[in-house]
Amino acid sequence: MPSEIQPYFDAHLHLVLKSVLAGYLDRRTENSRQKRSPWRDLTVRLPCFESEFASQSNLRQVKDSGGRIVVHALLSPDPPILEAGLLQNLGPLVSIYGSSLKKARENTPWVNVSRELLALRQARDERPDTLHLPSSAGEVDPARLNILFSLEGAHNLFDLDPVTGVPKMRMDLLDAFKQGQPVRLLYMNLTHLSQWSVCTHCYGMKFLDFFLTSQRIRSQLRPQGIGLKMGIARPLIEKAYDTRSGHPIWIDVKHMSLVSRLQFYELRKHQIRQEGLGNTDRPILASHVGVTGCSLRDLKEVLLKSRGIPILADQTNVKVYWNKRAKTGKQGIPFYPNTINLYDEEITEIINSGGLIGLSFDRRILGGKADRRIRGAFVNTEYLSRKEFYALFPPQNVAPVYDLAPETILSYNLLSQIYSFDLPYDPVVLERLSNMGVRYTSDTIDEDEDFPDQGGAVSSEHPDIDLKDPVMARVHRRIQEGFREDTIFDLLLLANNIIHILHIGGPRAWNHICLGSDFDGIIDPLTCCPDITHYGALRIPLLQMLFRLATPKELHVTDVSDMQQKLDGIFYQNGRGFLEKYFR
Repeated sequence: MPSEIQPYFDAHLHLVLKSVLAGYLDRRTENSRQKRSPWRDLTVRLPCFESEFASQSNLRQVKDSGGRIVVHALLSPDPPILEAGLLQNLGPLVSIYGSSLKKARENTPWVNVSRELLALRQARDERPDTLHLPSSAGEVDPARLNILFSLEGAHNLFDLDPVTGVPKMRMDLLDAFKQGQPVRLLYMNLTHLSQWSVCTHCYGMKFLDFFLTSQRIRSQLRPQGIGLKMGIARPLIEKAYDTRSGHPIWIDVKHMSLVSRLQFYELRKHQIRQEGLGNTDRPILASHVGVTGCSLRDLKEVLLKSRGIPILADQTNVKVYWNKRAKTGKQGIPFYPNTINLYDEEITEIINSGGLIGLSFDRRILGGKADRRIRGAFVNTEYLSRKEFYALFPPQNVAPVYDLAPETILSYNLLSQIYSFDLPYDPVVLERLSNMGVRYTSDTIDEDEDFPDQGGAVSSEHPDIDLKDPVMARVHRRIQEGFREDTIFDLLLLANNIIHILHIGGPRAWNHICLGSDFDGIIDPLTCCPDITHYGALRIPLLQMLFRLATPKELHVTDVSDMQQKLDGIFYQNGRGFLEKYFR
């Protein structure tokens, strides 16, 4: 780490999630509480998943590494995850997480969120000279660690009605946040990792799904329906934006399904026109993401088909296989093609809105993992809801939905207009679509299926490395020589995502990229930056890698000093500037 610690802004962290789930707030001896303190490392040695359960962003790590402004994502684990008792079944975790997770299952989501708030406020009260919880950009203290807040999923507002005692979505809690009670929110996600009442979510359960045995729980963690559920989504979005009831809360599109996001963009534009606002009056955030590397018009090209037909995982989901090599970046470096990441049109949409794109430090999200290799094709799998799959990929031999030709339905504007409001999705049409050209299979795929052979030599140890590509070949030689190739490869992934955003957004894109690591969100972090303490040491290698992969013209910079200023923007200034404009 450099001798001079430089400040940074991170748009999405989980500062106390692991500590609270480990029972930091429960009745314990003082020594036991200290071991679970959010100021201390809480690392569980779990074979195969050691990096996911290592401390990545506890309060000590953030403070000592130069954190100045970070956004803590308030989160109660999704009810299906808690119901599955997932973490208790992971053997070594039982002694640390068992009893507290049992309590979390018995609580409403809002009670679990309240416990996170309590933990952070206690930490602030214990060290007021170190921690600060500002309510506006003007209150940010450059001498302390400033913690802002977001709400990761509308399910966190679910609680017992204070009058009737009936469980419900409590909109009054959103009003309280808008007024800074108990804290003020910078942004919120409409959904998280399971089906909820606001909108269809993106499949994001690759780690936890591995341990699940209950098909009922699996189905709740896979997307259902289509788009925004306007009856609750529209009033929730309107309340979040409404300045009459307090400060606005901006919307983060992470975890929303692709159709939900397209629908949200159009609804937002409709509201802006109605209220006579400018496009940058309501910025869009994507707080912890990567990019797919492709346009919406490329969806058919990226989709791998098994003998030309989709595979139904069950009655509500289609399992799709994305060709990881169909769209690659500089020097053939892969992206993560799943729909949880941003398409080119979305990058433009967010930049035009004045918003922020926070780069996740999860290896998978940035393109670092292929699920499998099938006859030469590097494959990432995903579950889409059947309704959204047929909207994106209507069978060619079926009458077009809403009289739109199949070749034009992938048009960004047309697809957005289809789902702008509550258009009826004809169940007869749905049934006809699902019964034509569809084969029901188990939730697996035969290795001998007719997948296109991509050709080319690959590294057996690292199947994402194409040995025909000169950069990848050099990386592979370093493996053979005993170097930490993963560190170099992961640096390539991070630089590749930045370069693609610049390619789509142009020079102004530099002002709209920030860090959104998702540290301590049970992610598999980049080996070049396994936790937040490595931010300081990351800057120079990242600068060098960007120059190795692209020319100054492609990077929209003039020289090294110009690049250093641009990286200062990504690491700190862009986030600070966003707060000064939108968190007043």
